[in-house]
Amino acid sequence: MGKTDPWSMDDLHGEFERMVAKACKDADLPPEEVEAVINRTIVRSSKGAAKVLLKELRARAPAMLRGRRADRKGFEARNFKRWRKAFDLLEMIMAIAYEASDAFARHFHAEADADDDTVFQALVAIHARCLLVASEVLCLMGGGYADGAIARWRTLYELNVVALFIRDHGPIIAARYLVHADVQAAKAARAWNAAAKAGDFEPHDPAAIAMLESRAVEIKAIFGDEMENQYGWASPALNGAKKPNFRQIEDGVDMGHWRGVYQWACAHNHGGHHPSEDLLGQSERDHPLLLAGASNSGMTSPLALVAASLTHVTSTLLFTRLNLDRLVAARVLMKLSQEIGPVARKAEAKSLAKFHKSLSVALG
Repeated sequence: MGKTDPWSMDDLHGEFERMVAKACKDADLPPEEVEAVINRTIVRSSKGAAKVLLKELRARAPAMLRGRRADRKGFEARNFKRWRKAFDLLEMIMAIAYEASDAFARHFHAEADADDDTVFQALVAIHARCLLVASEVLCLMGGGYADGAIARWRTLYELNVVALFIRDHGPIIAARYLVHADVQAAKAARAWNAAAKAGDFEPHDPAAIAMLESRAVEIKAIFGDEMENQYGWASPALNGAKKPNFRQIEDGVDMGHWRGVYQWACAHNHGGHHPSEDLLGQSERDHPLLLAGASNSGMTSPLALVAASLTHVTSTLLFTRLNLDRLVAARVLMKLSQEIGPVARKAEAKSLAKFHKSLSVALG
């Protein structure tokens, strides 16, 4: 539960085995029956023991949690101090991107609605999601989770690529993209209900599922059965492919040169073996360990990647109705985006040099 009272996960079992073994010896049971007695007694006793242990843990939890939260608060303050200049630059980029896109959306909202401008609607919605993801990334970095930040950047990159594809292919693809979510909602509802019983959670109401299914059928009748697939909305722009994939969309907007970085980020999302020493949070380690919490290392890559992607997707939106103000805003974002990598690397090197100097002094 705390630093001074680790729970070995063998305390109860070891003591229990000693007690039961002594009882079996006193009862003069033959050795071959002792293990069976122990196992039967464990099963019968575990429920009551769990209640006793849980009661004790609940009593100790407030003090333990206060200590953990104080440690986390101190860590986050030190982490912010180390990366402050780079964090400030990213927040500036996020603020400018928000203000520019908000002004853009407000200015053209009525016109876009009147014209049923699906490209406008899709790009504005995508940009809002990009701002949300960027905020999540900043929160993860502030908490010391550079690898989690890279995993979320993956989503930002995908949104950036999709925005470019919609911009290039126009209203039909944009309309398909917008209604595709309704088809996927029906699939998700079916999957949820299929798992509800096994997962012991509440299933969706059958009437609600029927409505989702009806909407999905309607959409597929208009746009085709390929809308059932993950990227089916992009099919007409990819030579009618029934099951388009993200790589095809990426190649369609000449973003293939980002694929290596994207695949690296994807590794943080999946269940394949990912050696702990390869994590960003261990990039300054001097000995290998299993990282299971926060680290103040490795922020440079997520900072630079988020800045680049947010700048790109914001420019994509603004340039659909280009004027001098929007061009200037995009240029400012580009300048700040180019600064963030060098600023982050300098902060990393400076604090690391300071640490090594203080370590040398301490060691004499």
